[in-house]
Amino acid sequence: MIVDQHMPIKEVSKELGVSTDSLRTWLKNAGLNPNSANKDNRHARIRELEDKLKAARKQLQLKDEVISILKKSIGIIYQ
Repeated sequence: MIVDQHMPIKEVSKELGVSTDSLRTWLKNAGLNPNSANKDNRHARIRELEDKLKAARKQLQLKDEVISILKKSIGIIYQ
C-alpha cells in the first residue's frame, strides 16, 4: 500500500491497526524505503503536472491565435 499505492505511512498504520514504527521496520526488513519511493513519486507527479501545464499553455496560445484571427475577420466583414 505504501510503495505500490503511495499511501502515507500514517494512513496505512491506522488502516492496519499497527504502529508507524512497525511499518517502517517491516519496510526496512523487506529492503524497501518508503521515503525514497514517495520522493520519486512526487518528482514523477511534478513532471507529469509540468507536462500538462505546458500542453495547456500551448492550447491556450492556439486558441488566442484563433480568437485574434476571428476578431480580424469580423472587422473586415463590417468595414
